[in-house]
Amino acid sequence: MSLRRRIAISDSPFARAARRCRRAVMNFTLPLPRLLLRPLLAVFLALRTSYYFLIRVFVCEPLFKAYCEQYGSGVRTGVFVHWVTGSGKLIVGDDVLIDGKCSFDFAVRYAERPTLTIGNHTIVSHGCSFTVGRQITIGSHCLIAANARLFDAPGHPTDPALRKAGNPANPEDVRPICIQDNVWIGTGAVIFPGVTVGEGSVVAIGAVVVNDVPPYTMVGGNPARMIRRLSTATAIAKLDDNVGPEPAPALNSSSRSLEGVLAILRETLGADVGPTEDFYDAGMTSIMTLPLLLEIEKQFGVTIPEDEFLDARTAQDLAGCIQAALARAHR
Repeated sequence: MSLRRRIAISDSPFARAARRCRRAVMNFTLPLPRLLLRPLLAVFLALRTSYYFLIRVFVCEPLFKAYCEQYGSGVRTGVFVHWVTGSGKLIVGDDVLIDGKCSFDFAVRYAERPTLTIGNHTIVSHGCSFTVGRQITIGSHCLIAANARLFDAPGHPTDPALRKAGNPANPEDVRPICIQDNVWIGTGAVIFPGVTVGEGSVVAIGAVVVNDVPPYTMVGGNPARMIRRLSTATAIAKLDDNVGPEPAPALNSSSRSLEGVLAILRETLGADVGPTEDFYDAGMTSIMTLPLLLEIEKQFGVTIPEDEFLDARTAQDLAGCIQAALARAHR
């Protein structure tokens, strides 16, 4: 038995005294008057601030800018050197903050110069990771919270045999990501290849986004689903340059409602669609749905509940939603 174990379990006076002595040393604290502690703290904070200022300005930011193909004015980093691997184009706009320590991985297998573009006034927080096989585009005024993960290349093929053989991902699985302006991506969110996040949208904490996100929408979950629409008035202003558009006169005829809905659907889809045809089968995508709803509400001067709109799949269904909204408005 070792001496340390004997002392730890023995009940002899010597062992008890040794244990008391050890506890006294481990629990020792030095009492100091506040009058002395405050100046010590001030000196420490001044030294720490000066040290990290020098590290940031003369080490971290110059090294990050050296990686950039192009960068604007006011580009800033935190006090860590970002991790950049591979060879690609890193294009950063004006007044951009890349905080903490982030990872940028350019996979040159799929494109000669894979490109990551970050727009003006965007903030990327600590721990974010970008895997760029072809192209990731981030707009202006975006907020990307800590530990978000964006990748346009999956890294490995989904086919088990190809994966076992060590093959890379299939080229058709490498699809660009587009984050439009004024998007907020929450902590730990994951953006999959081929996703477009519409302007003004919010991706909730931990969301796994595998499909396009319409503009001015909050999504969350795994896989991410619409939680609610955001700032409808702002979205209308974006879709129509006229501020405060006057709604069209309410249409009381169901046939005229159907004709109007068909016209809007055909313009949105760029293709003909019948009154009873499922417009999702005709090519409607999730990113088209919010602009479609806003246009219908503007043209008919109604407000359609979100659950009713999401249940509608044909022009007749949408015309029924309009008639129900008009009936509620005239009660």
